[in-house]
Order: sequence, then C-alpha cells, then structure tokens
Amino acid sequence: MASIDLQDNIGKTALMYGAAMGHIDVVRLLLDQSADLDLRSNDSRTAQGWARQHNRTDVIALLEERYQERMAINTQLLSGCLQGNAEEVRRALKRGASIDCVDVNKRTPLLLAVMENHEEIARLILDNKADVNAQNVVGRTALSIAAQEGSQRLVQLLVGSNANVNLADTTGWTPLLYAVKAGHSDIVQQLLENGADCEAPNDAGQTPLVVAARYGNANVADLLVKHDASVNSADRNRTTPLMFAAKGGYDEIVRLLVTGGADINAQDVNGETALFHAVPSHRCASLLLDHRASIDLPNEKGVTPLMRAAELGHDESLALLLDRNANIEASNADGWTALTYAATNNQRVVASNLLDHGAKVDCRDSVENTPLLHAARGGNTDIICLLLDRGADIDAENSWGETALRQAVNKGDSTAASLLLERGAAVDAADETKTTPLMQATRLGNQEMVEVLLEWYADSNIVDDTGESPLIAAARGNFGDIMRLLIAHGTSIDTQDNAGKSALMHAAFAGQIDAARLLLDEIADLSLLSCAGFSALDYAKQQNHSDVALVLETTHREREEIKSSLLRSAAEGDVKMVEAAVRLNANIEVRDQDGNTPLLVAVINNHEEILKLMLENVADVNAQNVRGRTALSVASEKNQSAIAWTLLDCDAESDVADSRRCTPLMYASEAGNEGIIKLLLDSGARINSTNDEGESALIKAVQNCHEHVVQILLSHREDEDQYDDSECDSDTDEDDEFNVDLPTNTGRTALIIAAHLGHADIVQVLLDTGASIDLADGRGWSPLFHAADQGHEHVVSPLLEYKADTSLQDEAGQTVLNVAEKSGRNRVLALLRAYQRERRENAAALLDAASNGRVDEVRTALATDYRIEVRDKDGCTALLLASRTGHEDVVRFLLNADAQVDAQNKLSVTPLLEAAYKGHAGVVRLLIFHGADADKADDENSTALILAAQAGHEAVVRLLLQRGANINAQANGGETELNKAAQNGCLGIVSLLLACGAPVDTGDEERWTPLLYAAREGHHDVDRLLLEGGASVDARTRTGETALCKAAFEGHLEVINVLIEHDAAVNLANAKGWTPLLFATQSGHNAVVRLLLENNASFEE
Repeated sequence: MASIDLQDNIGKTALMYGAAMGHIDVVRLLLDQSADLDLRSNDSRTAQGWARQHNRTDVIALLEERYQERMAINTQLLSGCLQGNAEEVRRALKRGASIDCVDVNKRTPLLLAVMENHEEIARLILDNKADVNAQNVVGRTALSIAAQEGSQRLVQLLVGSNANVNLADTTGWTPLLYAVKAGHSDIVQQLLENGADCEAPNDAGQTPLVVAARYGNANVADLLVKHDASVNSADRNRTTPLMFAAKGGYDEIVRLLVTGGADINAQDVNGETALFHAVPSHRCASLLLDHRASIDLPNEKGVTPLMRAAELGHDESLALLLDRNANIEASNADGWTALTYAATNNQRVVASNLLDHGAKVDCRDSVENTPLLHAARGGNTDIICLLLDRGADIDAENSWGETALRQAVNKGDSTAASLLLERGAAVDAADETKTTPLMQATRLGNQEMVEVLLEWYADSNIVDDTGESPLIAAARGNFGDIMRLLIAHGTSIDTQDNAGKSALMHAAFAGQIDAARLLLDEIADLSLLSCAGFSALDYAKQQNHSDVALVLETTHREREEIKSSLLRSAAEGDVKMVEAAVRLNANIEVRDQDGNTPLLVAVINNHEEILKLMLENVADVNAQNVRGRTALSVASEKNQSAIAWTLLDCDAESDVADSRRCTPLMYASEAGNEGIIKLLLDSGARINSTNDEGESALIKAVQNCHEHVVQILLSHREDEDQYDDSECDSDTDEDDEFNVDLPTNTGRTALIIAAHLGHADIVQVLLDTGASIDLADGRGWSPLFHAADQGHEHVVSPLLEYKADTSLQDEAGQTVLNVAEKSGRNRVLALLRAYQRERRENAAALLDAASNGRVDEVRTALATDYRIEVRDKDGCTALLLASRTGHEDVVRFLLNADAQVDAQNKLSVTPLLEAAYKGHAGVVRLLIFHGADADKADDENSTALILAAQAGHEAVVRLLLQRGANINAQANGGETELNKAAQNGCLGIVSLLLACGAPVDTGDEERWTPLLYAAREGHHDVDRLLLEGGASVDARTRTGETALCKAAFEGHLEVINVLIEHDAAVNLANAKGWTPLLFATQSGHNAVVRLLLENNASFEE
C-alpha cells in the first residue's frame, strides 16, 4: 500500500497524475487498491483538485463517489471503536476502511478505543497496523490518554506496540506528565521503566516532579526522586517542586524534597521562596524553618514571609515566624512592615501579636504613612482602636500632610472618623495644600461626614492654599444641605479665594442656581469683585447662565432700594426711617460708595441715637470703610466722647488700624482729644502701635505740640511701671511696654521731633521721663543736632544739662559744633564750646582721681558729670585705671555706679586683664562678681589667666580657675598659661594648673612645651613636677632640640639630672645633628659633659 501512495518531489501521487490526465480506468484501479484520497501535493491539492483544474468531470464524479463510500466505511469503523463493537470494527476493516482514519477532532480508531477503555478493540486495531503514535487535534496520543485514565493494561499494550513514551501534545504534556498529574504511580513506574524522560517539561516548563508536587501526589514524587528526577527543576516562572508543595501544604512532599537536597532558598520569578509560599501552611513553614530556610528573604517587592502572613491573617504561621526571630521591622519596597499589612487588611489578631512582640506602632512607609493611616484608609475600626490603645500617634502625617482622620474622610467612613475624633484627633489638621478634613468632606459632598466634623467643632472658615473655604467648595458642587450646615455653624459667607472669588461667584460661574439663592438669602455680598474685576453677575452672564443672572439682578435691585433708604436715613438722623428699614430686614451692613455702613454714617454725622439703634440690631461695631476707618477711629478724631464710650462698651476694638495703619489713639493724639485718649488707654489701647510712617500716638502728639497729651501718654507709662509685677501675666508681650524712644521710619524719636520743632516744654517732659538723649535718627543726628541746627537755644540748654554727648558724629562725620557753625547759630555754638571745656576738665579730674585712689573725688566728679565711661588718650576708662592701680574702693564704687565691667582700651585691655597682670586679687574678685568675662583677651590674645600666670600671681590664678577660666587658651604665639608659669619658674602656679587639668605638652608656635621652657631657664623643680604630671621628656622644638639639649647648652646640671632620671634620650640630636653632648662641649660646661658621658652620651645620634 505504501508504494501506491508514493509522492514525487512535488508531492503528487499516481492517483493525482491519473486524475489530472483524465485516465478514469487508471483512477478506478488505484481506488480499488485503496489509494489515499486525502493526500495533498506540495501546492495543497488533492486528486479531486487536480481533476477540477483540468475539468475532468467523469474523474471528478468517480472520486466524489468513492470518497463518500470511503467516508461511510471509515465512519462505521470509528463508530465501532467508540462503542466497543468488535464485529462492527471487523466488518469495516473488511470493507476497506482506513485503519488511521480520523473524525473531526482528528481522533483515529485507536484513540477512540483507548479513550473508551476498549482493550479488545485497541488490540484488534493495532493488529491491523494502526499508527500507535497518531495524535488528535490537540496532539494527544493513545498512550497519553491511557496514562491519564490509569489503564495499566492498555499502557502495557501500547508500550508493547512501540508507542513513543515521550511524545508530547500541543502543550508539551507527555504521557508521563499526565500519569503524574493523575497520581497513577503504577503507570508512572511502567513508563519510567520503558524510557520515559523524567525531566521532560511541558510548555509551561513543568517537569514531572514539578507536576507531582503541584498536585500533591506524594507517592509519585517519591518514585520520581528515586529515578533521579531533579529536585530543583523549575517551570518558566522558576517555581520549583518545593515551592508548589509548600504552597499546597503538602508537608510529606516538602519533607521528601528538603531531605533530597532541594534548594530551600530558591526564588521564583517574583522572588518568592518556598517559605513564602508555605505561609498558609503552618506545618510546611515549620518544616522549612527546621531545615534552615532563610526566614527574612524577601521577594522582588521586598515582601518577607512575615509580611505575607500578616497580610493574609495566618496567625499560626505568624506566631511561628516571630518565635523563630523573624525581623519584625523589615519593610518592603514601599516601606510597608508586617504591621502595615495587618493594619491595611484588618487583621486584628495578627496586629496585636506583632505589637506584643515589639513592632513599632508608628513605623512609616516610603510616603510616611503609619499603620494607623492605613487602617483609617480602610475603615478598619478594630485596628484603629488597637493601635491607639498601643500609643499610636493619632495626628501623624504622611508626605502629603494627611492624618488618619483625613484618610477616614477620603474613604467616607464616618464611623472611623467619629472614633478618631473621640480619641482626640485634631479636627482641623490640614495637609500640604492646607486642605482640612472638613474641606475634603465638603468637596466629596459627604453630608454625614460634614455633620460629624462640625459636631467636633471643625473650623468652617479655614481656607486651603488657593484660598478656597468649605462654603466655596459646597457652592461650586451645589451641595445645599452642606451649605446650610456650614452657615449654621458660623462660616463666613463672603470669604474670597486667592483669585478673589466668593462662594456666590463660584455658584454663578457653575450655574448652580439653588446654591446662589441660598447664599443670597444669607445676604451674600453682590458687590464683591474678583481679582479679575468681575462680580457674581458678570460670571453668570459670561457662562450664559441666564436663570442665575436673573436672580442676581433681581436681588441687586431689591437691595439697592433698601440700601439707599437706610444709608440716607442714617446720614440724616431720621430715626423713624431707620427703624422702618430694619423692620423690613434691610441689611444693616450695607455700604455706600466709600464703604461706610449705616453705623459708620451715624458716627460720621454724630447721630448717637442712630448709632445705638444699629448696635441694638447687632451691627458690626468694628466694620471698616474703604480707608479702613472704624466708627471708633472716627469718634476719636472728632472728639465724640459719648459715642466713643458707647462703642467701647459694645466691644469695639481699640486698636483697629486703617489703611495707613493709624489707630484711634493716634487720631485722638493728633487732634489733642485728651478725654478720648484717657478712655482709649483705659480700654487697653496699644500705646506703641505705629502707622505706615512709623509714627506712634506719642509722636503724633509731639508733632502737633499737644503737651498735655504727651503728659497723659507718659503718665500712663508711669502707671504701668508702678503696677505690681506679681499681678502681671508672665506671658505679656514685651512690645506692650511703653517705649518713649520708639522711632519713626526715618529714625526720629519723640525727643528728636520736639527738639527740632523747638518745643522746650515737651523736651523737658520727655527728658524727665527718661527719653534717650543721644539716640540719633537715620542721618546720625541726635536731639542736640536738631536743636543746634534750628538755633533753638532754649532747647540746647536743657539737653546739655542732661549731659547730651557733644562728641557724637553724624553720617557725614560732622559734630554738633560743625552743624551749629555751618548753620550760623553763634549763640548755640558758644553754649556748646563752654560745655565741652567744662566736660574735659571733669573727665580729667575723674580719671586722675580713679587712677590715684581718691574715691571722694571720683564721687564728686560723677555727681557733676554722669559720663562714667569717659576715656583718656589711650582709651582707658576710670574703672580700668583704678583696676590697674589696685584701688578696690574706687573699683567697687564705679561698679556700683554701673561702669562697663569689660570696657576695653585701644589695646583691647579690660579692667580684669589689668588687675590680673598686676596681681590685684581683691579687684579681680570684685570684677568677676560684677560679671567680668574671665576669658576676654587683649590684642595679643592673652587672657587674664595667662597674664596672671606669666606674672606669677598664684592667688589670682587660683581665683580665676575657681571662676571657670579657660585653661586651654593660647596667646598669639601659641603660649599657654602653663608655658608662662613654667618659663618663669612659678612652681606653685604650675602645680595648681596641673591639678586643674592643664594640658602638659601643649606647645607654642615653635613647639616649645612647658618642659622645654623650664629646662632652658634652669627650673629643675618645675621640670620634675611637669614630668611627674606626664610631660613628654623628649618633646622637640620646631628645630628638633629636646629639653636635654636646652639644659646642656645652658649648663643647668640639676635640670639634666632630673631629665636623665626620667629616661631622657641622651643622644637625641636636633635638625642639624647636634646632640646634648655637642651642645655642652660647645658651651664649655665641663661638669655637664662629664655627667652626659657617664650616661653613655655621644657626639652622634
């Protein structure tokens, strides 16, 4: 038969050639010999196709007839195999049925017989040479089917008929894989014994052992392992048999694999280990951990087994992992810990267990969310309670500034929000855009949440960083019920955002007519303009919202009628008309073109009765017009005492400033209204407030020559000064203390202005009150400069009596004498010169008396001249001179008279430095007691301690050390107090410094240590003390000389003995190679040479 269907190189058979040529007898003969009608040539044509191409109609008819006969016979065969009818099968075969014919699913007679487990039929088919490896439409063979169905006899029959045991279907599944999946261990054994490949994978990369582990077939897995199947084989996702077994909870297979050498820490394509997959199975997890599975190995997202257990709520596995010391604070790529997973997934038992084991309750992820924030986002109230009970920060914020309360609001969970508020959450906590929970709830239109937040006193007037308020958000969203809630809780109707748009403008722009009507009913301001200059009506028209525009226009007309009536009546003092307008619900806050309300109009026109009527109807007592003026400001300027008292009695604010920052007190002071000023001061008006020019109430009074007002303001300052400090609030702002020297923007004080204007009486009052006499303005001009420049001789005299400084220079370097001379003020010039002569004489007398200890003369000099800080040509003050000469009584007197304790002369020498250097211990004690800086240094950077040590004043050194003087200070040459004391042989001071921890080896710039200085000077007792204190015996100078070199050069035999006793290196040479022996020889010190030679000294190192 094979030869009859032989195909040539273009795929044509004898039947195709006969059909193409129209040789019907040849075609019939070939068909009688069972030629295959279904074969195709290389161009995919059958015999019928070739006949049709050449229009061989008789051949076409014959082929069609035989095809139908063949099909009927094949169908008989397929049906017999399917039904197990052996006789039917035999008849079909006898009639010439094709032994490997197929049905629509490409199933051959053999496949059908095996599929239905008809062993006899299968054997009959095989006996007739059927293709034992034929495959159906999905590539399944008879052996594949028999293996899956567990038919051992059929498998044996097929294998015995040379079935390919490794032939896979279209998805790569071999007979062995099907047998493994079904768990037929006997068939698996049979296939393996007949050469089945135990490592052949399917298209998913799953080997037989992987499949066995995946489906939990322990016996099969054991059989495969015994046949050397790789325990570490993996599928395309790198999932190993151990991972599948762990995931399925098949602990028997897990045990088999780990004992068989499976890689326990292998990771799949997601980085997950067997332990990660074993989390749902406590037994498998325990088994893996017993075999040293890595407990904290994370997957590619950083998730550890502990996190997985927390996420899924497997508390048994979680407890196991914690007992095995899993890292409780490990975090994934997003910063989530196990506690974060538990909180997010509402796993309360797990979360409690984690916290019991020390998990950080406020751990943060990569965006700063804490577990509490995650729990709130999920509405997990049980977790929220648990975390708060364990100390979670209820107001912790994430990277966007959102708290747990905000998360609950975002989710719309009012239960969680109420719980958080009950536990103390900040109701107004704002995020980075300044959005509060109330704002967010409003934007979401969540009325229930808004109610909850308002019940907890959420501030309905807080705005976000765009200036949007909750009411604006509600209006834009047309959330009427929320708007009513907000308004009922006191929200401001006319708040404008950063673009200047109010809630009414937003409603108009969005065409929200209901929101617009609601706002208009609440008297929303129709006249407001946005930053772009548009009103609510403009926005409605721009967006073609004609219905909204009509409502706005109608309301505007109605309001204008009432408005004009009320304002006109208030201006005219028509009480009856004002009362009528109020009864008609007229807006009592209506404003005219200048921004004046009826209340302001009443005050401007001095209609007290109208004012009281407005106040009875709760008019805004602090309303401001376009210039920022309030009713109290107007009354203060107009000296309307009765009206001012009424306003203050109705809680008018006494310090509201207008657009120029002028307060009522300033207006009253400028106008000289003394009664109003007293009333304002008694009401707590801030006396130091300044306007845009920096002018205070006091300066306004001085500018307008209101002496009595100045006295009232200054006497109020005195009253405050006399007030019992014990009754004062400790938190009182220092700015509230009256400042008589408060300057204007140009630096002019009240005293400067009074001096400039020649108001001698006011100058005297200010001086008597302690105004700073030498405080200068921006030009550097003091009051004396101004008085001299203007020729106010009557002002210059009292200023000089109060010791005004005539030596001051202005910004141009001029003194007051220069200014007076330039201005031609000769009488003033004469006064100034006479004053200076007297001052110089007094200064010289003071300095001489202080220097020579004449305390009575010092007292007398100061009584006639208060300038205690006068200096001589070297910059020395009286205190410095007295300290230098050691006159304690003079020093004490000067210090008690507030002399500057640290005043420096031209060499930066202070009184303490002078006293320390001179050894005046009593003076030093006095200076330190009065706050002298013990570590202040002169131009040579020498401190008091260095100078006292240098001069050998042990008592002073001791006193300074007791007061904490810096023992590590160094003068400009790098010398310390220990260097100085050692150099001068001050044994007691050296001992004292060492006892106080002075560094024994600190060298100066030439690296001379205290030991080197003492050795050079021959102070052997000092050297001995230093060495006993740990000094380095072989320390070198910058040129390499040691202490032994210095002592040898100078011939100090006793020093050399001390150094040698302390193991000094006798042959250590300097940079030029000179040893101590060479130094001693060169200097001719024979005794030293002899001593050095006795101690093995040489001329070379």
